[in-house]
Amino acid sequence: MKTNKKISTARHIEIIGHDGKVLYKGSLNAFPIPERIIIEKSIKYFDDPRPCHIHRSAVLNRIYSELEAALSPNGYDVIWQVEQLPENILRYLGKYKNAKIVKYYVIR
Repeated sequence: MKTNKKISTARHIEIIGHDGKVLYKGSLNAFPIPERIIIEKSIKYFDDPRPCHIHRSAVLNRIYSELEAALSPNGYDVIWQVEQLPENILRYLGKYKNAKIVKYYVIR
């Protein structure tokens, strides 16, 4: 009997500091985006300075899609030196000012 099972993939990001310590390691969809950027994008997309759950979720989904497209345009696992990243992506690193390396990978 044949079943149609969806193969799940989990997109992950890892941020490593200049001292070699892991600053963040986890799901891309759980990566903490600075609140000021969420508000900024919510105003841009929805004219909403106090985003409800639906607008906040939509903004975060767009940001995570933008991150994925920038970090891995071909869908491959990638390791970036932070100075190689475009300015619009660097903004999303927020509290990780000490970042040196950003890894993007998919767990299949």
